[in-house]
Amino acid sequence: MKSFWQELFKKISSSSKEKSIGNENVIRYSSNWSNIIYILSSFYILLGISTFVFPDIYTDDDPWLFGLLFCFPFAIVHIYFGLYLQKWKILVYDDHFTYKSIAKKTKDIAYDKIEIRFLGAATRFYIDNKHIVGIGVYQSNYGLLSEKILSFQEKNNISIVKTNKNVLQVPKMLWVLVACSFVLVAIVNIIVYFEASKYFYYSLILHIVDIGFVLYMINWRIKFIERKIHFRNMFRITRIYPYENISYIYTQTGSVKLYSKQRKIAFVWAITNNLGELIYDIDSLNPKKK
Repeated sequence: MKSFWQELFKKISSSSKEKSIGNENVIRYSSNWSNIIYILSSFYILLGISTFVFPDIYTDDDPWLFGLLFCFPFAIVHIYFGLYLQKWKILVYDDHFTYKSIAKKTKDIAYDKIEIRFLGAATRFYIDNKHIVGIGVYQSNYGLLSEKILSFQEKNNISIVKTNKNVLQVPKMLWVLVACSFVLVAIVNIIVYFEASKYFYYSLILHIVDIGFVLYMINWRIKFIERKIHFRNMFRITRIYPYENISYIYTQTGSVKLYSKQRKIAFVWAITNNLGELIYDIDSLNPKKK
């Protein structure tokens, strides 16, 4: 099953446009991904329109609320994500790269101060411990930028002082989930105001989910020191696990599941800072535990 999904992702990521002449120095997402997302957004839009045009086909008394609350917000999120994948691009040159995205202006970044961190399914780039950009294995010309940077730094005798720390925290980009949950809560609260208690339970569930997201983002943390993992969960409960009992498994996306005595203790996203350093530290004591 795992190989099936990997092969599927590879086929979707393969595009004749990205492999054509003139794109040898371009790192981008395959246009297939944005096309799939646009198709999904079209489905949500049509479904939302149907709640207004054909309300009789729905059993609920107010089907338009379903379209307003779920269909159209989901369509907007999908459209934005599709545009993000479509506009995201890196142009690689001999001494710098140019980064373009939907949310940021075009930036030219020199290679002389860049630190590279290799993760399970991605490579991340930093300057003074500040994240600049990340590249995944399913993007075109994966590995090109890191090769250019390492070659430039070696040629010019540039030595980068590693700024890695021994702390893993939830990736900041996941705050997008918190923002989306805030929007959903606001929409439901407005509906509850007009519809009295009918949608109160929807509002209550979304409030609980929203609080869970915030607690997770603020409190989740892993610190590895003196051959031990100090894991703090979303409720700020900290447990300590010695390396001797630790094993791990990579998921197909490059994320990691951590185990202690064969019991799962944590899931670590592939884009989490210092994940590679944690795995290296574990392997240095338990090279066969995977």
